Amino acid sequence: MTSQLNGTLADLADAFRGVTVTIVTPFLKEDRSLDLEGMRRNVQALAASDVSVIVPAGNTGEYHSLTPPEVRTIAELTIEETAGRAPVVVGVGNDLNTAVSLAQDAQRMGAAGILIHEPSHTFATSDGLYRYYREIAEAIDIGVALYKRTPRLPDGVMLRLARDCANVVGIKYAWNDVAAYVRLVGEAPSHVTCACGSAERWALPFSSAGTTGFTSGIANFAPHLPLEFWRAIREKPSAARTMWEQLVRIEDLRAADGSAFNVPVVKYAMELTGFAAGPTRPPLSPLPDDVAAAIRCILDDWGLVPNPRER
Repeated sequence: MTSQLNGTLADLADAFRGVTVTIVTPFLKEDRSLDLEGMRRNVQALAASDVSVIVPAGNTGEYHSLTPPEVRTIAELTIEETAGRAPVVVGVGNDLNTAVSLAQDAQRMGAAGILIHEPSHTFATSDGLYRYYREIAEAIDIGVALYKRTPRLPDGVMLRLARDCANVVGIKYAWNDVAAYVRLVGEAPSHVTCACGSAERWALPFSSAGTTGFTSGIANFAPHLPLEFWRAIREKPSAARTMWEQLVRIEDLRAADGSAFNVPVVKYAMELTGFAAGPTRPPLSPLPDDVAAAIRCILDDWGLVPNPRER
């Protein structure tokens, strides 16, 4: 099967300049199994918006709580329900063989690309990391996005991969060092798009590097808000600052306590706004009552939930 949209690698690189949505994986309340019908509805709603890229099996999708068969299931569902309206980039990772297998499956399903999670191996050298990512990239023809979540993945390794692997077209930078990001953007090959991987909270500071793309969790329940914010960053920075002050209210809750409630905050907001989300899987925890109340208050201020305090 050809990659989704029959697009080129350049098309995907261009898409990363917009709003990338890392979608939630909804689970059923009774047994925390996949809520496929709920996810189908969620993806249909997102695909009808103007988001640039849809990512199943990312960190917001609880990738590390999913089995490889579950990753394949939600990837296939997302590609099917998106139906070419936006490129789908599937999260892959774990051991090398599993990552390669998931990447090849994503290509067969018609994904536009893959997003490679950082390997969790306790011991890793820069050369070992380079070989891990390169073997995955060389196993497929579709686009590859590198994902920096911690300093364990050196910027130099990503730049080397970007130069050596023609299908590496994106870098999702989720380590919040703006100066390092500015340097990376300046050194990255022209065919590679760097984007803020830390959502709306860091999108505005990261735009100082001349980039406008960012990933969003808020888009799972209110895609119009990050899209308006993205347009403001591009066209009217003063308005972007005003919007940032609102959006960061949710993002501060997600970032609290070492980002422990990153996913639960989004899931609870989705439940309040009528989307399927369900519980998280361990080791994630349910929201404390005070955080849930804060979310209800914010969504009420934003006009997203009728009578939220009655829920």
